[in-house]
Amino acid sequence: MELVGFDQSVRDQVIKIASISLCPVVTGQALVELMINPPRPEEESFTLYNEETSSIHNALEARAAKLYNTFNEMEGVSCQEPEGAMYCFPNLSLSKKVIEAAEKEGMEADEFYCNALLESTGICAVPGSGFGQVEGTWHVRTTFLAPGTEWIDQWKNFHAKFMDQYRD
Repeated sequence: MELVGFDQSVRDQVIKIASISLCPVVTGQALVELMINPPRPEEESFTLYNEETSSIHNALEARAAKLYNTFNEMEGVSCQEPEGAMYCFPNLSLSKKVIEAAEKEGMEADEFYCNALLESTGICAVPGSGFGQVEGTWHVRTTFLAPGTEWIDQWKNFHAKFMDQYRD
């Protein structure tokens, strides 16, 4: 980047802003330190730290299980159990009516599904067609980071209506 015709004080401020990206801010450095060196059992903060991290882990594990089980209960959906990543990538068996409706909109079928899901429920998922899936297969990618589980039930209800609407 070249700064021409600017007062030196302005140039100094731009250089200061650019320099921020050279290393993380102090809070980021402190948090990384806590991640790699968490409180030990003999330390005063260990109990609270352990409760908080266990609570977060248990909530994520519960949402992952519920989402995985719900996907596998849905008509035309199969999903592998999440085993480390914080997302699921279920396979969708979509009807010819869905594929035709998607083509009319200039979309892939899974993109059409994701748009309908978003419009109906506010749930945002990513179409699998953006991940280089096997031609003629349909997937969605979603995370289970969002708090609560009511959105999983909303998705299940949406899916049942969607499948009925586009049944061959």
